[in-house]
Amino acid sequence: MKSIQGTSGLIEGRVLPCPVHSGDLPQIRQFPEWEHLRHQIVDKAIYFTDQLVFDFRRMLTQSGNTAMAGRLMWQLIKRYQPQVLIGPGFGASPLLYSTALAALADGVELQLLMVRDKRKAHNQKRWVEGDHASAAGKRAVMLDDFMKAGSALPLVREALKADSVKLDIVALALFFDMWEPLGSRQISTSQLPVLSLFTRHDIGLSRDCHDAVPPLMKGSAPDFVGDTPRWWRMGLNKSMAYPTKCVPVIADGSVFVADEKSTLWKHDLATGDIRWSVPSLETPQKGIVQKLQHVQGSLVYGCYDGTLTRVDAETGIVQWRWKIDSSIHATPAIDEAGDGVRDMPSCIATYFSFHQLPELNEELLRATFKVLMPLMHHTFARVVHLQQEREASLSCNYTGLTAREQEIVTLVIQGKSNFEIASLLGTSEFTVRNQISLILKKTGCSNRTTLATAAAAQAQERFGDGTKIL
Repeated sequence: MKSIQGTSGLIEGRVLPCPVHSGDLPQIRQFPEWEHLRHQIVDKAIYFTDQLVFDFRRMLTQSGNTAMAGRLMWQLIKRYQPQVLIGPGFGASPLLYSTALAALADGVELQLLMVRDKRKAHNQKRWVEGDHASAAGKRAVMLDDFMKAGSALPLVREALKADSVKLDIVALALFFDMWEPLGSRQISTSQLPVLSLFTRHDIGLSRDCHDAVPPLMKGSAPDFVGDTPRWWRMGLNKSMAYPTKCVPVIADGSVFVADEKSTLWKHDLATGDIRWSVPSLETPQKGIVQKLQHVQGSLVYGCYDGTLTRVDAETGIVQWRWKIDSSIHATPAIDEAGDGVRDMPSCIATYFSFHQLPELNEELLRATFKVLMPLMHHTFARVVHLQQEREASLSCNYTGLTAREQEIVTLVIQGKSNFEIASLLGTSEFTVRNQISLILKKTGCSNRTTLATAAAAQAQERFGDGTKIL
């Protein structure tokens, strides 16, 4: 491996701050090891759930990759003349050791400090593992495998403070940097120089480089990894009558997309193999011209045949499908905090929305809700059933009353006399008496007292479709 000569940049014992991608990095990019690791990031460190996720453990626990990463990281940081390397958690451990071994091969012995995710519960109960006394006051570089929001740096500083270890941290070196405004970019301008072996631009994740120009918006970033698609599928959409098509969703290692006949397809992300397809209720003139919603292991989408459908993302089984209108154009809105149960035989549905829950294990909460919600549904359904029985048992029927007759019933419930009702309504007492007689006949109530009692009970207890019980 060819050597790289770097400058120390030392003035009065301190290292001058330097921006990201400065110094030796352009030369390091010419190394075949750098290009090899760039491909390895794409192949082994990127995962798709309901969003893009990076996990470097599989990649950096392979000895060949770790050795290459260590040699490149040492070339990146050696001009800072570190005496100590410190890193947080399991992710930094392979880089700490491989970088230290690369330095040792270069004739430089480095001390290692490892910051635990949790304080050790026995023996010395430390946050920071290593020789504290020997490391005290020495010049250190912090290493980490990945940075997005920049939370690792304050974690390391808090751990050092808790264990009363004083280090002179002169730089932060990252294997992969998302280059976020509140992450490495802010740290590099206000706290420490940040050295990134790779950024998101290097794998083609985005092209917002400072020197990017149209049409490729590439700037000095390297070419995309691979020059041909890994797989493709033709024939999903042929008609140009409606050029707007479905937006694919990438989640759970799969690609979900609907064709112009509103058939939903699941493809394996790695190979493009079709796992299942779900046809629409009808075959509408347009396809699904909206974004599919991936939520809680399922796909939710509206269709131009008027249906709203939820499909199990793993199996393709339709969990439910409602025909709501003649057509649905908009992307459905999902309230993930809520859950519901629908009882098909009794045509009763309940919906529960859970908010401001304690920060407990999400899987435990889901399992609890799965057991609890049917019980809650049964309880509310029983209340509805009892109310329906109550209403059926009442001797009075109010369905045929006019607005004026209902107003008179309300005043009867309040205990008003015929004279008082006539005064309030601006009519004669004789008219009120005749109207009450007609009301008694319509409702089937035997007298004024029965009318007042039954009407009051029904007004108090009745709740209709869509009522929210809080």
